[in-house]
Amino acid sequence: MKKRNLWAIAFLAFPCLCAMGEDVYVYSDAAGEPVQAFTGIRKITFSENAMQVMAADGTSSEVLFTDFHYFTFVEKENSGIAASEVSGAVVFLGNGNHLSVASDKVINRIEMFSASGNKVVDDAPLSCEYDQSIETCPAGLYIVRVTLGDKQEFHKIIKK
Repeated sequence: MKKRNLWAIAFLAFPCLCAMGEDVYVYSDAAGEPVQAFTGIRKITFSENAMQVMAADGTSSEVLFTDFHYFTFVEKENSGIAASEVSGAVVFLGNGNHLSVASDKVINRIEMFSASGNKVVDDAPLSCEYDQSIETCPAGLYIVRVTLGDKQEFHKIIKK
């Protein structure tokens, strides 16, 4: 009897646990307020020109890549104190074939994902600078996740 009750509780609780989502904050520049904020997001997908976010309730929204520079799962603090403590990474393509990342803090991890979600780079440089050839990667849009300590940043790059 107890086992059956536990299974019933687990069966009823599972949809509630699955309904929880992440918040996504979209920024157009490094110092400003988010241009868009989404709550309870269950899925993020990328097309050639936009990012689509789907909420737990099934509604979806689209943000064009031309309308933002990066997105985060935690809203940035813009107070003077927090800004002096936060260190960002600069991500760019050198000569179109080298992924380069520079930061004034140690870079714990670099991950690069194609628009279809495939991970093409996964490295732990443990230094303030990183350079990796991406010559073999086809042209297209990529998302770079940079981990600095316990903070994560997401940057988009377009390889031509």
